[in-house]
Amino acid sequence: MDDRAISTRSMRRDATYLANRVQPRLFMTTHMPFDPYLNEKAVAEVREHWKGPYHFGAPDGVVVNVTKESIWVREGILPDYPNSRAPQFDLAGGKLVVPHPPKSRKDIQEPFVRQQEIDPRDYYPRKYHPDLLTEWPVETDLVIPSDALPEKLKKSMGEAARKKAANLEVLRQSAD
Repeated sequence: MDDRAISTRSMRRDATYLANRVQPRLFMTTHMPFDPYLNEKAVAEVREHWKGPYHFGAPDGVVVNVTKESIWVREGILPDYPNSRAPQFDLAGGKLVVPHPPKSRKDIQEPFVRQQEIDPRDYYPRKYHPDLLTEWPVETDLVIPSDALPEKLKKSMGEAARKKAANLEVLRQSAD
């Protein structure tokens, strides 16, 4: 038996022991192996200490709905593609380009959801109130000159592009 199996079993045993002490309305394990061939054994291990409602917090996309009256677990609805592509970090052109999202917040969110928003002043620390962007700040891609970026940020963001440029240079030199 490998160390991972021992570790997982002891973590699950410890978690179920704790659940039995706390008595939650639903006990759920996450960040543990989820293997359809071993799940029955995992449930048997959970039942050593916990006899109440139990659910795996896997695979990714599990949604838990909780109300005062009930709790139910369902499979989440996940899009095939993200809402917008990731920012392009190639700073070789002297700029950072953050692409304009193809859809706005109001295009993908029901008005009812926005009306339920909690005022940020209620959850941020008293003297900290960042300017939250609820709408894209410009009509096109957001373009920031690289010399306007903090040096530490430039180093972290441009590393992949610098490596790519170095590799291309090596390939070019070896072709000569």
